[in-house]
Amino acid sequence: MVTAASMWSDWLKFVPGWLAFLATVATWVQNARARKHSLAIGPDHNELRQVLTTAREQFDELGKEEPRRSEWFDAEVRRGLSTALDDQAARRGDETLKDYIRVVARTWEVAHMYGRQLSDPQKLEGEKWGIERHQLNLSHQGWYWARLALERLAELERRMR
Repeated sequence: MVTAASMWSDWLKFVPGWLAFLATVATWVQNARARKHSLAIGPDHNELRQVLTTAREQFDELGKEEPRRSEWFDAEVRRGLSTALDDQAARRGDETLKDYIRVVARTWEVAHMYGRQLSDPQKLEGEKWGIERHQLNLSHQGWYWARLALERLAELERRMR
């Protein structure tokens, strides 16, 4: 005959094993989530942060003072910015982050296109104010999207921990 006391002592023998099993499963789940977020961020997220920060700073500069002509966009720090952004987007697994980065790259290219138009005297006749206004709007949009991309990157980094 099994008594209540012997049943209780038998059950207590298995508690450490079950706790170890639960701890192991929790570790597996945590590691799987961390791997998923690590893949979403992609390799070298510090490099991505640097490129996005540079883009945000350049959009901030673009919105200051006078409109920027093509020569300003051709400076070393700005020359390959859209290409660097596209390269970074291709290395990411998170679709939202990729979309944000691509929008920043396209916005930079369009702003550069307006800079080329400002450098061409034939295209300026009667359109200068409109081109300048578009470039100013693009600087605000680009800054906003770069900020969103940086926030998404930070969110993914927090989830990775």
